[in-house]
Amino acid sequence: MAFWWVNHRQTHTEELEGGYLWSPKRNKNGARNETYLNLNRVRTGDLIFSYALGDIRAVGVVETASHPTLTPTGTFCQMDDEGVS
Repeated sequence: MAFWWVNHRQTHTEELEGGYLWSPKRNKNGARNETYLNLNRVRTGDLIFSYALGDIRAVGVVETASHPTLTPTGTFCQMDDEGVS
């Protein structure tokens, strides 16, 4: 089992209420996104600490491996169309 720390920004509400994590494949400037790379390293049973607004907002256990997905709706509309969840 591995432990992961997630710093949520503007999408923390959607992700925590939806029970998922999502990251675009690339940053806005086209550079590789380390968060995306890390989400591909997460495995079933890993523990995730979700940090937002100055506090740990949730602690979760990964239920499924990451997989490619389109951008979720809501706040995510400002981001790239493809990512990983």
